Amino acid sequence: MAKRAGAVIALAATALIHVGCSGEGVRYDDSEIVEELKLEKTSSGFAVDGDPFCEVKKQLLNTADEVTAAAEKEDLGLVIASKARNVGIQGLPPFAAECAEQAKKKLDKLDPEAED
Repeated sequence: MAKRAGAVIALAATALIHVGCSGEGVRYDDSEIVEELKLEKTSSGFAVDGDPFCEVKKQLLNTADEVTAAAEKEDLGLVIASKARNVGIQGLPPFAAECAEQAKKKLDKLDPEAED
């Protein structure tokens, strides 16, 4: 019984350490994403540069964890992320290919500059 309790405690400690480490990444405010992509509110979310064929979900992806979780759930390839994959959006069909390219370039500008 003592071995089982020790294993449970060790597992819980490992989980807490993992959660603590994942929280250290970059986090973007919605306002930063809205400004960079020039998002305009729509009935379903936002439109990149006001283009109705570039509509995205209202839930913006503010962290690398959110980008990863959205990409794992979504199978249409509509999760658009920065090069560093630490910020992103999720397109709503129909989402034009040009919109994805344009959004990716703008999201890349939010990435922190690489350290030398």
